[in-house]
Amino acid sequence: NECEKEFFIKRISLDSIVCPRDTVVDCSLEVITIKDNKVSFKDPIRSGFPQIKTKNGLVSLWPNNAACKLTVSPPIDEYYPICGAGYKIRRTWRITDWCTRAEKLCVQWIEVVDKTAPVGESKTLPVVYSDPHQCGQFVDIDTLKVTDCSRVKQNFSITYYEEGIPKVIQGVLPVKHIWLPVGVDTVKVFLVDACKNS
Repeated sequence: NECEKEFFIKRISLDSIVCPRDTVVDCSLEVITIKDNKVSFKDPIRSGFPQIKTKNGLVSLWPNNAACKLTVSPPIDEYYPICGAGYKIRRTWRITDWCTRAEKLCVQWIEVVDKTAPVGESKTLPVVYSDPHQCGQFVDIDTLKVTDCSRVKQNFSITYYEEGIPKVIQGVLPVKHIWLPVGVDTVKVFLVDACKNS
């Protein structure tokens, strides 16, 4: 006995393309380690890539996994700086059907933002001795060690008492040659980064 079977192969079209979604991440997570390799958020492994719908689910078209003559060109990125270390990328993916020469464009926005407040490490300043006939001394105060993606401004405030009257010194660290009377003083530091996180 002979048995004949006919197989019908349905061609996948550009309408089956699923574009990568727009995505955003905090700059503190812009680069992470995956399997001992540092991977940027700009890498499509993290930010996404075009896929195609099939009977068995989604299939990746990147990096250039040709499916039924559908190919993906390297993406084109346009960079737009925002505050601090943040930026936006307008990424354009071009998928080409080499049978019909039709094309589909996927536009994806990738955004790296700074939403995290800076973190400073407190420190104890050294003891400074006054001159023999002075009731105080000029001192220099350096910046704190700070962790943040963006540039950080370190504002300081010192309150001391002179003859029972409170006096306040304010400014931006580092600061040099400021006069402080004899005693123990606390320097309060207010951290604010370029994206106004504080």
